[in-house]
Amino acid sequence: MRLSLMVRCALLGLLILCLLLTPEATFAKTDYLRKELDAIVDKFHGKIGYSLHHLKTGDRLDRLGDEQFPTASTIKLAILCAAMEKVEKGEIGYDDARPLTEQDRQYGTGLMHNYRAGTKIPLRDLLNLMITRSDNTAAIMLGQWIGTDAIN
Repeated sequence: MRLSLMVRCALLGLLILCLLLTPEATFAKTDYLRKELDAIVDKFHGKIGYSLHHLKTGDRLDRLGDEQFPTASTIKLAILCAAMEKVEKGEIGYDDARPLTEQDRQYGTGLMHNYRAGTKIPLRDLLNLMITRSDNTAAIMLGQWIGTDAIN
């Protein structure tokens, strides 16, 4: 059930990105998206907020948009996007690798927590483990590699 919610949230995120990145976003589309998002949020037994800004049209949507929320594993999507952007720019490659350190293992969890310190892990494997296994050690390594400025 939890995985299903995560998958639905990820798909909803992609839908939002697609709708907001189309240059012909109109008020009707924005209003429709707001109603869809609010319908999902209203069914959730917890606290959800969103804040979206279409850079080309200036359209904005938000619900509790000024409140801060803990990111939990949603930060992994931002790490993934930042890493892929760096690959696209040629700044790093999927086969580039970083060694796992004791500090990475100390603060992380997941499958990589069991790897031997010093093991070099390629970017593609870190991304795969972070997204498919929600591996926090991989996320920590990627966050340090990619950098908080790129991720933010």
